[in-house]
Amino acid sequence: MRGDTLPKLMYTSSMGAVKTLITADELPQIAGDRRVELVRGEIVDMSPIGIRHWDLVARLWRLLDAFVIKHQLGAVGAEGGFLLSRNPDVVRAPDLAFVAAHRLGNLHRDSYFDIAPDLAIEVLSPSDRPGDLWEKIGDYFSAGTRLVWVIDPHEQHVAAHHPDGRTHVYSGDDDVPGEDVVPGFSFKPSQLFS
Repeated sequence: MRGDTLPKLMYTSSMGAVKTLITADELPQIAGDRRVELVRGEIVDMSPIGIRHWDLVARLWRLLDAFVIKHQLGAVGAEGGFLLSRNPDVVRAPDLAFVAAHRLGNLHRDSYFDIAPDLAIEVLSPSDRPGDLWEKIGDYFSAGTRLVWVIDPHEQHVAAHHPDGRTHVYSGDDDVPGEDVVPGFSFKPSQLFS
């Protein structure tokens, strides 16, 4: 179904204007080189990331990727598009994501992932609004993501969110476990914020 051409969806906004929702298939042509996500058929622009954000993503990527490669667990990548739902379409691009090896085999390499990441990692930016973050986390879990880490550079902690609503906050030299999503992996927030 994800590859099917779906009919255009139209809706009337609270202002009475009729809007046409776009699909994930149309997104690359419409967005071009802009950093965007598709949220229920509407394009949401994403700000360029700052140096601190970029550094945190790079540090965690190096730690996670080295472990995943060594143990042949799957793949880690930054800002990949994940098609989380259709009609209206939702395409999210986590700062980092992990997909388990057994789920990588049948993916179409020229499009977005048509599966949810097993682990989605978001680094908070000054422009992030709490409601938008909770909506994004909900989109991940509704699509099947098993764990979401939210890194807060200001508070220097990592919040691990679970589909059942549990959240655990780690800071300093606490071990942030990969749990059963990335078995055997852990890191300390101090490794990111040093």
